[in-house]
Amino acid sequence: MKVSEIQAGRPVGGTFLASQVEKRTARSGNDYLWTVLKDPSGDSIVALMFDAPPSTFDAVESGTTVDVQGEADEFRGSINLKLRSIRPAPEQWDATDLLPRSERSEDDMLASLDQYVRRIENLHVRAVTQRVLSDPAVKERLGNWPAAMRRHHAHIGGLLEHILEVLTIAETVGSLYPDVDMDLVYAGCILHDIGKVIELGMAANIDYTPAGVMVGHVTLGDELVARACAETGCPADTTLKLRNIVLSHHGTREWGAPVLPSTAEAVAVHHIDQVSSQVRQALDAVAKSRARSSGDPVGQWDRSWGRNWFIGTQSSEASDDGAPPNP
Repeated sequence: MKVSEIQAGRPVGGTFLASQVEKRTARSGNDYLWTVLKDPSGDSIVALMFDAPPSTFDAVESGTTVDVQGEADEFRGSINLKLRSIRPAPEQWDATDLLPRSERSEDDMLASLDQYVRRIENLHVRAVTQRVLSDPAVKERLGNWPAAMRRHHAHIGGLLEHILEVLTIAETVGSLYPDVDMDLVYAGCILHDIGKVIELGMAANIDYTPAGVMVGHVTLGDELVARACAETGCPADTTLKLRNIVLSHHGTREWGAPVLPSTAEAVAVHHIDQVSSQVRQALDAVAKSRARSSGDPVGQWDRSWGRNWFIGTQSSEASDDGAPPNP
């Protein structure tokens, strides 16, 4: 059974992935099972089981494929499930198969990245970049890792997709500002978020690792770059410039940068990163608003952005093809 087929007031039975599982306590003081169920398409629905036997809490963990029986209910405008039974399914799915995935192939993106690395003419900067990319933690994950839990490029392959976006934007910066050291900018675009291969983990969901919670990708990335600089004999000034780009790419201390951008190249990488991350988030937000729309050209209030998105109407979009109106 698919999540899209579930209707309020109807019985529900089928196999799903329990992507999140929690033991919660009701106002009555009784424990109940709260879980998010996913179907093979990645669609999800919240399910609850009250008066669950203790064995259920032990048997069902996040990432478990489960067989469920219950009824669909509507609460505050959303459909959820009230479960009668939930148990591990005989056949367990690979949870990562249900995560959203980049439309670009891993091989194509890695080949594009290699072309940008080859553009770096400064041998020290290129050596540092190549050393970081060959680090086992980076090499094994970069091709299919996400860039975030739920913000921009939050899908398999999203990190590499984001890196290639900022590299593409950087080309325009280089054509406009010939005094900018594009070797540093290209390296910075490749390395600025590289700590995310350690910060984030993938299982039933994209989530933070212990290192991600305790240290964060900015510092983790700086550690990778600093080690590569030392191992390749990178000059002191170049080392400082590369580390500053990684450490300052969030732009301000309020946004999580431990230091401020202190070169023109660091300023460039920060703003290039912002274009990719913010425009991608805006595109995703508009798409979600359009999906929830009942035909109104102005979408519902988006609390996370503090605004209503203009989504237009289907008829106006169909006619807006760039041609002048008929006389």
